[in-house]
Amino acid sequence: MQIKNQLNTQLLTQTDVKQHILQLIIPLVLISIILFISFDNRQAYQYLGLFGGGYAISYVISYFTHKQNIQRLWRHIEQILRINETTYELVKVSSQYDSEQDFIDALLLKAVTAVDDAEMGSIILIDNNTDRLQFGSVVGLDIDKLSQINFTLEETFLYRLTKGRLDRTVIINNMRNVNSQSTLTDDDQFVLLNASSKPICSTLSSPIRIDGELYGMMNLDSSMMEAFGEYDIA
Repeated sequence: MQIKNQLNTQLLTQTDVKQHILQLIIPLVLISIILFISFDNRQAYQYLGLFGGGYAISYVISYFTHKQNIQRLWRHIEQILRINETTYELVKVSSQYDSEQDFIDALLLKAVTAVDDAEMGSIILIDNNTDRLQFGSVVGLDIDKLSQINFTLEETFLYRLTKGRLDRTVIINNMRNVNSQSTLTDDDQFVLLNASSKPICSTLSSPIRIDGELYGMMNLDSSMMEAFGEYDIA
């Protein structure tokens, strides 16, 4: 990743020794002046030790908290760069795929790789004439089992959670609870949750539109509860 390689995470998350000394010494010098003006030497030293120790502890806690925040932001930046690179690669080489199937297979694999905690996924295609659905591509799932499910657009999680608008990405952080409220048969509900080596607990579901028309939907799945958040939607 060219942009990532130009940035140094260590430089972003570290403060050099001179900065530490300035940030520690200057406030302590000011506190010392005030204390020695206000109190006699013995009291001033006692208060200075008390304030100095408290300030040093607070400084250390604040520094490591700040460092963790910077590192978390850097991980988010890395994910954005990775997703941008993935999108660029797909657009750049889309004409090189021999078929639509090859392209959606590549699209799904890139999406699973790009989103943190996504372990598996699927692309569901829509027959606009019948509103019936079929699994067009899967990663980490048994497509033979999933192909046995007979369901319509109205029975999907995305349709239910967007109240039929299908205009946004949604998160299902407890698939078992949401699945149990669907109109699918018990057998189909079981297959949806267990078409992988590990049961699906969380799903990120997004519509795919081409020229304004709903083409299908992409589901990214995880075996962890509450694996996805608002950042993953963005």
